[in-house]
Amino acid sequence: MSEQKNSGINRRRFVQGCLSVPALASLPVMPSVGTLNGAPDATDDRTTWLRIVTKVSTPVLEALSQRKLKEKMPVEAPHGNVADRRQFTYLEAMGRLLCGLAPWLESGATSGDEGTTRARFADWARMGIQSATDPASPDFMNFSKGSQPVVDTAFLALAIVRAPDELWRKLDSKTQHQVIAALESSRVIRPFYSNWLLF
Repeated sequence: MSEQKNSGINRRRFVQGCLSVPALASLPVMPSVGTLNGAPDATDDRTTWLRIVTKVSTPVLEALSQRKLKEKMPVEAPHGNVADRRQFTYLEAMGRLLCGLAPWLESGATSGDEGTTRARFADWARMGIQSATDPASPDFMNFSKGSQPVVDTAFLALAIVRAPDELWRKLDSKTQHQVIAALESSRVIRPFYSNWLLF
């Protein structure tokens, strides 16, 4: 129980660490949700969305771009089974995060504060993909052992499909080959007879 409690505290510290990053400082102060002639103000929604994206994404992408995700990211697991979760949690974090961010990385703003933030995250994402698929990297991820990687490898593949320019064409040739090898390595996993067949 104590280990779980400490892990939760560490995870909060990991996420809170993003509060000092320049990406947050560059965005305007989040206004309260207001209305314009009785209708919701889309600017407020966009600002709120960007703050949430920045807060959630920065700890993972910045650490991964530096090849320090496994060093910095706490791992939580039910019943203290952290060793087992550690096999899968990093690919889960990267694959699912990039899958959600990909449309914005590909088609988001190219100027202003949002454009600066989007460009930074796109750079971090590419460096992160390189780090995660390089067998020599301390952040090299598990794409083939156990069952869970079949799901999160699919999330990564979908991210690349959603952002082909930012997350594929801008990768160097060596990293592209590493990505292909990582994706292909997941073929040994036999999915359960469930929604996993979709992955």
